[in-house]
Amino acid sequence: MKKKEKQVILIFAVVIVAIWLLTPASHPAWIKHIAMASTACLVGLVLTLFHLFKVQPNVNKKGYFGLTEKIYTVSIFASATIYGLGIWLVTPETDPTWLKPLFLGLGSAACLFFAIFFGVKKIAEQPDERLYINLGKAAAVCLGVTLSGLLVLTGLLFFTKVNLSAGMVLIVIAGLMLAFDLAYFIFEKLGQLHD
Repeated sequence: MKKKEKQVILIFAVVIVAIWLLTPASHPAWIKHIAMASTACLVGLVLTLFHLFKVQPNVNKKGYFGLTEKIYTVSIFASATIYGLGIWLVTPETDPTWLKPLFLGLGSAACLFFAIFFGVKKIAEQPDERLYINLGKAAAVCLGVTLSGLLVLTGLLFFTKVNLSAGMVLIVIAGLMLAFDLAYFIFEKLGQLHD
């Protein structure tokens, strides 16, 4: 394991522990545990995929920001914004009432600002055929995931009594946006490996 990878893992561990300690207790208590475990698993999955695909910055072009990077950045920040709003609606009120709106509001506003900033940022790259093919493949995968999820949800609602809230729907939408981004990333990297 390289020194840089060890530093990334150390920073990840410190951030997760800091978030755990700074997050107030929730009622019921399992919400905090599930939220922290899912956040750690998601970040761990992303770091593992980056390691498996050996993602390296393009050193030939310093500060390169192309069309693919724009798609990644905008979709990740937009899904983070929607996820933050979903967490805002799902979580109970905090003891100091200003704590939840402060952190979730500032976080969602910052993510929305960066999504808009990178969305309107001008790029010199023009879309090519490979971009359209990979976008189509990623959209097809996400359509399949969405339809499968809706079928499972229909079965759950038919056989059990599930209370579905707006926050849960927003979290699922954010997850689907990340699934699209992840599918596009995988198809893009597989295409680069075959070139």
